[in-house]
Amino acid sequence: MKNLTQAELHNVKKIRKDLKAMLPMIPFSEVKRFHLKHNEAVIDELKEEGLEEAADFIKKLIDFNEEKRNIAGPGTSIWTKPRLMDQRDLLNNLKEALIAIENAKKMEQWTEASNCWIKISLFFQSKGPDWWWVTKTLYQNALKAAESVKEDKGYNITVARYLYGRFLFMIGYYGIFYLLNDNKKEIIIKISLAILVTIETEWLKALEYLDIAREASEEKIWKVTYILDEKQKTIFKESCALIYKILIDLVQRIDEEDSEFPIQACNEALERAKDSKSNALYELGRAHLRYGYVKEALQEFSKLLAIVKRIPDPKGICNAHMELAFAYKEIDDTENTEKHLQLFRENATQFNLPYKLAQAHYYTGEYLLNQMKPNLATSHLEKAFSLYYDLGYIEEADQARFITGISRGQEQINRFINLILECGEHNQYALLKMCNWKSNRDIFWTDKQRDIDTDYPYEYCEYFTYPVPSILNNSTKENLESQ
Repeated sequence: MKNLTQAELHNVKKIRKDLKAMLPMIPFSEVKRFHLKHNEAVIDELKEEGLEEAADFIKKLIDFNEEKRNIAGPGTSIWTKPRLMDQRDLLNNLKEALIAIENAKKMEQWTEASNCWIKISLFFQSKGPDWWWVTKTLYQNALKAAESVKEDKGYNITVARYLYGRFLFMIGYYGIFYLLNDNKKEIIIKISLAILVTIETEWLKALEYLDIAREASEEKIWKVTYILDEKQKTIFKESCALIYKILIDLVQRIDEEDSEFPIQACNEALERAKDSKSNALYELGRAHLRYGYVKEALQEFSKLLAIVKRIPDPKGICNAHMELAFAYKEIDDTENTEKHLQLFRENATQFNLPYKLAQAHYYTGEYLLNQMKPNLATSHLEKAFSLYYDLGYIEEADQARFITGISRGQEQINRFINLILECGEHNQYALLKMCNWKSNRDIFWTDKQRDIDTDYPYEYCEYFTYPVPSILNNSTKENLESQ
């Protein structure tokens, strides 16, 4: 092969012709893509093919993305996220899907059009949270398309509703993950409330779509295994499972003191639960207890204990005994409260659950202290402190330490009162003991007697050589003794 510079004069025309023949034939659309931005070329090609609606759809998505980005401004998380107009693969996939949808609509193949919307929705969903704003729009179009399918007894619209509800459920969980893992402490306080509101809003929408899908698929064997390319149970069972999860999570996150939504949600979750009811019973019992329905709470926690023993579920058994103890405490049933606290400790020890054991000792100590039994409470609280600290739960350890201090103080309160009363009787020894405790925190509750002249500094002795007036009158003594 010779190039033109090597060619003889009489062969130039022939070689030029051969070189031209070897060049690839580049269509006009490819030439246009070379001169235009990719997103502009895609929109232009759709218009040339007469697909004005598809071209307008992509243009609106890009314009929306750019508008939100410009409103947020440089340096924000929205500004740094990838732009749709720069994503060649995403735009090409979206373009091909829209062409297939338009062709299916022309042929009045409504099922095919609906399936194309669902497939492109799942494609964008798989690309991660950065593209879920596109996914939501695509799913909404999939729902509209599925409503046009009449010949499948509602299968297509049920699939679309289930998948959309499932997607909204995913959005809520991603919001929680973001909330728990954001390290920018200065902004998390500002955005956390907005994220929680978004989570609840998306989950409530998800409940609506999933419940409709559940009702439509009851007693049917409809599945979405081939669409998702993953093992799935029937739409009915999958919808029930998601509804159950959403209701339980909503109960755990919504704190409405004047509302009985948690009780209603837990009852609804129990109806949807097919494999396990333990979480729903646990949350339902807690909701009853929160609103003062102790009898109902005891019933739910008793059912919970029976279920977790049958499974068995060690942590669930400990939780059941703990909640039963709380419930019995509300009605001042000392015998059953102490019984379940003891069972709580025994099961935590048996199943080697150190955190639960720490909880058991803490709640036992707290209960005994409230029962005015500090001599029994202190050892449990000290054990709780030790376990929490060893496990690295510093906040819980600090709380246990505070309550331990209170319990130890309560153990010595009578001796402290007696010491004050002795001070009122011109007792130099008692006064010195009180001052030494106040100044140096020397313990005052030992029975050891000390020699004032040898055991205390000279200045103290000199200070108390003068007659000490009585600091307590009879009425004060009586008050102290009564306390």
